[in-house]
Amino acid sequence: MTQRYSQTDRDGTSNVLPPEDSEAEEAVQLLDQFVDGRTSTNTNSSTTINQSSPFVAPDHLNNFWAAPCNPHREAEKFALLREVIDALPGLDIIRILNDVFVTRCQGPLSNVVHTPTFLEQAEQFYSCLDVSSPDGHVLALYHKIPMDKLACHLLALVLAIAFHPSPSLHGWVSTPLTLHVEELRATGVVPKALRSLALRCLKRDTSLFCGSIASLQAATMLLLDGHEESLALDSILVTAISGAQKLGLHRLHDAELRIPASDSPSTIDSSRSRLAHIIRTETGVRIWWALVMRDWARGLSLGYYSIHPSQFNTRMPLHINDDDLHSPSVEADEPDYITERPRSEFTNLSYTVYALEIASLARETVDLRGLPCQAKVQDETRVGATMGSHLITKYEDFLTGLPPHFSLGSIAGLNYTATPMAAIPVHRWMLQQQMWSLFLRLHRAGVSTQEGRAACQLLAQNIINTQGQIQARCVVCGSLYTNKHQLFNAAVLLLLGLLSRSTVPDTDGSSVQLSRLMTRNKIREAIELLKTQETAPEISLLVPPREPQSKPSKQPLARRSLLVLNALMKLEESLSKEKVSGACPTQRCHSERSGDADISARGLILPKVRDVLNNLSEATRESSATSPAATTPNSVSAPGFSTPLPTNGSNGPQELD
Repeated sequence: MTQRYSQTDRDGTSNVLPPEDSEAEEAVQLLDQFVDGRTSTNTNSSTTINQSSPFVAPDHLNNFWAAPCNPHREAEKFALLREVIDALPGLDIIRILNDVFVTRCQGPLSNVVHTPTFLEQAEQFYSCLDVSSPDGHVLALYHKIPMDKLACHLLALVLAIAFHPSPSLHGWVSTPLTLHVEELRATGVVPKALRSLALRCLKRDTSLFCGSIASLQAATMLLLDGHEESLALDSILVTAISGAQKLGLHRLHDAELRIPASDSPSTIDSSRSRLAHIIRTETGVRIWWALVMRDWARGLSLGYYSIHPSQFNTRMPLHINDDDLHSPSVEADEPDYITERPRSEFTNLSYTVYALEIASLARETVDLRGLPCQAKVQDETRVGATMGSHLITKYEDFLTGLPPHFSLGSIAGLNYTATPMAAIPVHRWMLQQQMWSLFLRLHRAGVSTQEGRAACQLLAQNIINTQGQIQARCVVCGSLYTNKHQLFNAAVLLLLGLLSRSTVPDTDGSSVQLSRLMTRNKIREAIELLKTQETAPEISLLVPPREPQSKPSKQPLARRSLLVLNALMKLEESLSKEKVSGACPTQRCHSERSGDADISARGLILPKVRDVLNNLSEATRESSATSPAATTPNSVSAPGFSTPLPTNGSNGPQELD
């Protein structure tokens, strides 16, 4: 199924101004930019982007490194390049890591890097390192590689080290080079150094430079890597969004990709220029949507997002292979225009386009979650279910509309190990896990009711089962921050269901006991999965950020999650024993009066959760005060313990993350 883009946006309304209004708008922008000193005196070739421009504006120069006649800055740049040369691994390792980057990192990165272009630039990078002397390396980098592109190369190596296949991966082959990469990942010294150098390459006075396509690609890599503090990641995202808007990436509604003609030698240069243009345009589209997806995903935790759909009209990325842009060969519905491949065909963009659709559903979930609170209703579960029925329908339509290789129960790709098709199972499971998590967010407010608890248990069990499949297939993808967070929330919802039942009498002892045993086993399965990730490096694919005012935690998410889950397990087992012995005061009280057992359970879970968190926080503070390791940055006893659970507020268990 091919797709061409009309003047109508995704919601069926036009975002394009009439020609006369558009001209006036552009004139006002030109004057504003001139007054603000943000434009050149050559107003005949303005880079102003109007309401619907099919072009990406030219890259801006980073004046920090491009300042002419500044000996001090030149010396600083040469010193930085020498540090880069010293920090880089061997050329053979770099080649392996770049291959890992283009084959394993592109999906999580939303394909913001065009693979053939990156490989061409990598060859130029290799040539700079294939010089006889270290000084020659520095001079070659200085003259051939811009600083923003150098940052991309460094961060590509950082991500490749993180995503490099682990020994537990199906089809992994042990060689001296792969073992060396495992050593780089285990020590963490080289990734840390390269990450720091990349940030310095993007330096611009007191902020991060995001005024070019390459710098925006680097910013997206930094957000995926996620090793900066929460406030720093928020700042990077805001700066990247602003830089993308200045390049006009939010106004690419009619950005069609026209295939360049190459019938005669005289058109070769023109064809190359047009190829570069369509690659830059589609890369800009992908970058914008990658930033949108991260912003909307953050909204699930923060309760708000920054980019509203009415503020941009950029079309979705095309469902194509990167080679279709480098050497266009796809059939067009009209001559000379690249169109999408059928969704039933697996491409480089298959995971990305469906992940973006899930991000759109996540945004609507954020909108929905605020409505009951604004309305000040008492029965939030009933009202939320009524208002969310249309969203649940969208969820179901999304699942039923998945192509065969991503559909439920599919076995596509399971027998592949070393081809792009090998990524299909992990992509399929990650998409499904994201959907189960969104479903769980809609239903978790009713975990204290029998009907809501049944829905939550089914969804949570699906999430845990899917996480087990992901980790069995790819340990690296299983260690993504979002996957751990989803696994934790699934286990927590199962535990809250048990806690809600531990305070009310059982109507059918045998069936309830069997259900409790099965639920406990599933929670223990989640705990075991988290244990395997306790010391694994965290990669922040769509990280739910901490609140800005909170102190950054020094403990990995998996370890914090294990502390909370084990403490809640002990609480549930204690309450169950008291219930069996009749020693539970709430049980005796509730058994003496009639009424809905589910209603009697309400208001009893949150105080117990708060007690657990207070005890854990107190124990952590005492350990930090007495342990010498508390002063070590990577210590598990470092101060600032924070859990994914809230310790205050009145919204109850539905606000767990």
